[in-house]
Amino acid sequence: MNHNDNLLGLVPKSDVKLSLGVCDRTLARWAKTGYLPRVRVGKGIYYRVSDLKKLTKGGEK
Repeated sequence: MNHNDNLLGLVPKSDVKLSLGVCDRTLARWAKTGYLPRVRVGKGIYYRVSDLKKLTKGGEK
């Protein structure tokens, strides 16, 4: 994760895939169901740090 992503509170999809150990298809399904919303910036897909923290802590949204 680079410094700019931290400032925006966003994590690129590639980092999320590695840290959670999931594939593109799983992330797409989670976004569609609202389990882990994604943010599009230009052609890139990012995830909010706050949403990732909720997911990894098992907290309710």
